[in-house]
Amino acid sequence: MRLPLNENSRAEGGARRFVAVIVAAAVLGAMAVVGMNTNIGITPSWAAGTPLLNENFDQSSADDPAIIPLGDACLTAAPNGSSPPPGASALSNCGNRTAGGAPPRGVVPGWLQLTHAAQNSTGGILYNQALPATGGMEITFHQAQYGGNGADGISFFLTDGAYNLTATGADGGSLGYAQKVGTGATDRPGVVGGFLGLGLDAWGNFPRSNEGRGTGCAANGENPGIGNPPASDRIQNSVTLRGPGYAGTGWVNGYCLWQTQQLTGGLSLRADNLANAARTVRIRVQPTDSNGYTTITVDIDFNDGQGFRSILSHTTDVPVPETYKFGISSSTGGSHDVHLIRNVQVSSIVELEALSLVKEIDSTSPLSQATYAEGDVIPYRFTVTNGGALALNSVTVNDPLVTNVNCPSTTLARAGDAGSSMTCTGTHTVTAQEAAAASGELPNTAVATGLTPLSVLVESNESTAIALLETPAPAIELTKHAIWNDTNNDGLVNLGDTVTYTFSVENTGNITLAPVTITDPKIGLTNAMCVASLAPGASANCGPAAQGVHTINVDDLIANTVANTATATGTPPSPLSNVTDTDSTDTPTVPAHASMTVTKTASVQGDDEIGHEGELITYTFRVTNTGSVPISNIRVNDAMLNLTNWLCSAGPLGPGHYVDCVAPNMHTVDRADLRAGEIVNTVYVNADAPTGVTPPAQVQDTETVPTGDPVLGLTLVKQVDNGTTGATGIPQQWTLTATPDSIPGQSAVSGPGGINDISIRPGTYTLSEAGGPPGFSASAWSCVTAGNVPVSVNSSGVVTFTADDEVTCTITNTAIPGSVTWEKTDSEGAHLAGSVWTLTGPSHPAGVEIGDCIAADAALCIGPDRDPAPGQFALDGLAWGSYTLTETQAPIGYLLDLNPRTFVVTGAAAETGISLGAIINHQIPPLVMPLTGGWAQDYIHMAGLALLMFALVLGAYRAHRTRKSRP
Repeated sequence: MRLPLNENSRAEGGARRFVAVIVAAAVLGAMAVVGMNTNIGITPSWAAGTPLLNENFDQSSADDPAIIPLGDACLTAAPNGSSPPPGASALSNCGNRTAGGAPPRGVVPGWLQLTHAAQNSTGGILYNQALPATGGMEITFHQAQYGGNGADGISFFLTDGAYNLTATGADGGSLGYAQKVGTGATDRPGVVGGFLGLGLDAWGNFPRSNEGRGTGCAANGENPGIGNPPASDRIQNSVTLRGPGYAGTGWVNGYCLWQTQQLTGGLSLRADNLANAARTVRIRVQPTDSNGYTTITVDIDFNDGQGFRSILSHTTDVPVPETYKFGISSSTGGSHDVHLIRNVQVSSIVELEALSLVKEIDSTSPLSQATYAEGDVIPYRFTVTNGGALALNSVTVNDPLVTNVNCPSTTLARAGDAGSSMTCTGTHTVTAQEAAAASGELPNTAVATGLTPLSVLVESNESTAIALLETPAPAIELTKHAIWNDTNNDGLVNLGDTVTYTFSVENTGNITLAPVTITDPKIGLTNAMCVASLAPGASANCGPAAQGVHTINVDDLIANTVANTATATGTPPSPLSNVTDTDSTDTPTVPAHASMTVTKTASVQGDDEIGHEGELITYTFRVTNTGSVPISNIRVNDAMLNLTNWLCSAGPLGPGHYVDCVAPNMHTVDRADLRAGEIVNTVYVNADAPTGVTPPAQVQDTETVPTGDPVLGLTLVKQVDNGTTGATGIPQQWTLTATPDSIPGQSAVSGPGGINDISIRPGTYTLSEAGGPPGFSASAWSCVTAGNVPVSVNSSGVVTFTADDEVTCTITNTAIPGSVTWEKTDSEGAHLAGSVWTLTGPSHPAGVEIGDCIAADAALCIGPDRDPAPGQFALDGLAWGSYTLTETQAPIGYLLDLNPRTFVVTGAAAETGISLGAIINHQIPPLVMPLTGGWAQDYIHMAGLALLMFALVLGAYRAHRTRKSRP
């Protein structure tokens, strides 16, 4: 549901006042419990206004993460060794920084301790979250300075909320607000974006101009500060206001003295101990008056029962920022004090809306400018503050011109709590229509909305920021380009060339032109679209619709130039008028003449552009028209390629153009080319010219292709002679190889059965064979040239070839007949002569009788046995196959060997021969008489014994039967 703004404000305002009463009661209750006047009660500053921040700093942590601690700043209520909880301020425990009677650690309520009473200590906090300035601002806090010898003091400062607040200004007498320059040390700027700085200055240097405070103020007619009296003339125990720093000087100028008041009548900013040192400070920055200025008042309650006393009042003469950030700082030097703060309450003076929005142009952004033109990006900041007693969710900023508003959160805590305010950012790019506005301003209004926990819509005030716009000044510049194909680099245009006209336009004004058109009668363009829209400062090349081509003709050659003028027209937004610009080009031409060139190139089939045997060479002819008129009927003559008036191109071929013709015939590299070392080829080209123009002179070009090393053709032939052995050897069973002897680039060549006309490099080779079945013997190699001239080959197959001829080398393998040997011996191994044998097998299918040759020499043996020794046999010339050897007649006195012998003649066996070894014949035994010894005697004895045994058995058997037959 949504309530009217005024009703919602009243409802939320009542809730706020209720919360204020509760907060006040809590504070008074805390005072009663503590029972000491150092915890002075403060009437809530937002009794009439809207609470913006309430941070007492009396607990062990500070809730708001926007509170940034600096230097020695710490919370005395935080136990030593503790850490801040997640999501809270980084303020932590004070550790051992206890000099000067600093409050005890871990005791509640505690203080925000800025420094302890030690030399050269600095500390402070920064509130880096913008708060709205529209309702004015009231800041109330407790401060205490004690425990040392009164140095330096405490400053409270407000900064322009547009700036990122991350550091204080110079320390010492500048109290963390103003600058410190020209002291011989490194210059220290004042606080960035500083608007006002209040110095509660016990030591008394803050109002002075020493240390360069207020630099640049005098030049602007402002007060830099009180002169530079001796140190003894410090303005001790004073309250001082200084004004803004100067942004354009890096924050080292400005911070001029607005007003200072030294306390008198026994009033003091500090005391000797904490019990007497507490003071309540109230700063009011009123809402701006009709001039945009504000009045600042400072009141202090000295805890003496007299309440707040007015200390000083100052009305500014500088504009007030749209939003504020603040900081508190303190430092010590050679002298020191304990400096404490707590119960910081910030509120508006005038009650804000239940949801407050402050929109402003972010002057700190790099995008910020004094005035904006079309295309410029305006940076905006939106400070959204919850002024109600209820937290809000679904918080958004709605801006019709800023579509990219980015907020750090969608929720806001209730007024005065941590997270009750946030800063959103966004940008807007000035459009052409906005830039053309006659008012010169771009107002922009935004509204923020949020939902209460009960989903009641809360709407903020409308907040408007006005950007100043530059005066619109449309303008355009045209650049015309003439581009032609200058084939001979003479800077002239030839007949048949095409001149392409293109256009570039630049928006030299400050407002978009839409569209931009081109008019060029020479190429037939009338208000042709160049570009649909051209932003200020932008350049563009016109697209194809605003381009054109002119072909150079005879009339152009007669005139010796082509003159052309074009016009660009740009249309700005209404009510502005169109703008135009013109540009011209002049293109010179050449007189008519016909000429050409030819370039012949060769493409070798291999990878190295060197011709090797068998590779194909393709020839390409590039004919280029180097004249100024077309040529036609381009004809090629090339004897090597068998081309006669071959038509390369019918044309016409325009000036500066070329045509590549690939010859229809190719050349095959042969051995003769290799022996020559190169291939030289010349082409001749003729062409025709237009009527009235002398034809171009005949042109020619020669192309030379280097060739590889010379080679010869080598043929290796294998011949096989199986003879009558029955062998079945064929040439393919042998591999013939020619192995080079360290010939660069040449490897061995080989092939089964031989090789046929293989190209090899000249040099020395070793011819060899490998493989083949066993049982064959090789002949010596025999080599002859194609002219049948012998080539010498040594016994190891080594031969030297030259590149002058083709060579054939032959080797013959002949089958080896089988052979067999055996011996005829007795059992003692003595050779026996006279045996006769029959051999049956492939060489002797019907069998052959073999007698024992006994002769003085093998040459005298006339039978198959070729061994003349008695009892030793040797047969040769056997065909390959299986044989059976049978003894048919034994030597005299010996028994015949009845066991046939078989053997097989194979290739392997033929190589080594077959040996059947010794065949033994036993002697025929002689006859022996009975009882004269020998085996006959033994036979008779054994027979008698057997007969006796038979008689005894027979007798025993008969006696046994007799006894059984008796009754």
